[in-house]
Amino acid sequence: MAAAGTASSTGNGATFVITSGVALTVTQLSGQGASIESVENNTLADVTGQPTLPFSKSLPGDLVTANDLTIDFTLRNVDLSVFEAQTGVVRACILTYPIVETGGTQGQQTTGTGWISDYEISTVENNQRIDGTATWHWDGVTGPVSTDEVVP
Repeated sequence: MAAAGTASSTGNGATFVITSGVALTVTQLSGQGASIESVENNTLADVTGQPTLPFSKSLPGDLVTANDLTIDFTLRNVDLSVFEAQTGVVRACILTYPIVETGGTQGQQTTGTGWISDYEISTVENNQRIDGTATWHWDGVTGPVSTDEVVP
């Protein structure tokens, strides 16, 4: 993890914490983003008098859908019984990104409520780290909301 005040442009130091006490040692995180449905806005009159093929018209829908997060993590310091109990239970979470600005004291954060919709633990074998993958589904009730990096 980058020390306070040290600029970084890598993912090293990202954390994902579920407020019930599960803190995952993240090895990879993907999926943060959002999408909005497109609503067709065509009428039967749209083709009248068009010299070439008309384009379909659309406008943005009303609701934004947050993408699910895919979290790869190591099984270090994770109690599986506690982790299993979180699956399908609505909780709050805090996703903290590494500090990227020189002088920064806390990376950008995304907070909100949702649940672990699925998870899988890797095969257990000699000389291999035990990893897992989980999917976090935002419920849209409180967030996700992102805040900027703290730079005094």
